Amino acid sequence: MASAVDFAERAVYYAAAVFLLVTIALVFFSTVVSVLRVGEVGAFGTALEGLDKVLLIFIFAELLGTISTILREQEVTAEPFLLIGIIAVVRRVLAVTASIEQSLGTPEFDRLLAELGVLTVLVISLSLALYFTRRAGRREAPHGQTHPRIVAGMFGNLHQETPIPQLLCPIPTPVGQERGVQNNL
Repeated sequence: MASAVDFAERAVYYAAAVFLLVTIALVFFSTVVSVLRVGEVGAFGTALEGLDKVLLIFIFAELLGTISTILREQEVTAEPFLLIGIIAVVRRVLAVTASIEQSLGTPEFDRLLAELGVLTVLVISLSLALYFTRRAGRREAPHGQTHPRIVAGMFGNLHQETPIPQLLCPIPTPVGQERGVQNNL
């Protein structure tokens, strides 16, 4: 029974990954088409639309990397979702900022300004959550060892070894024995 559930779960993750790849390709194609229509919309509008779509591609790429990590390590962590949240909020901040310029002197301006304030608080909150999540992850490894830490990249998650500082978990060394040397008794 458990193997059937595991198989079904993996199938859902693979289907979601294929869907995300198709979506990334479609958004990328749409971005290219938008850039080619620069004469119709103007350079500023094209740049904003292109940036918005590129950030959307980053969100989908991070989701794809998260699915890859879940399939490989069979573990769900909060860090990729926090990164996706930060990218999504920054994307919305750019859209609101572009709209503010067009709504100066209207009642819509106050609403957009309030939304920008809320988005600012959200970015700060997500950034702090990401900082504390990464900091807590570094404290979990034993003294003097390294542990794989997932670092978000533009095209998924990259692994790197993170040294654990000695100050976080000091372990006394027996007299006459150096660290890293095993006793052959």
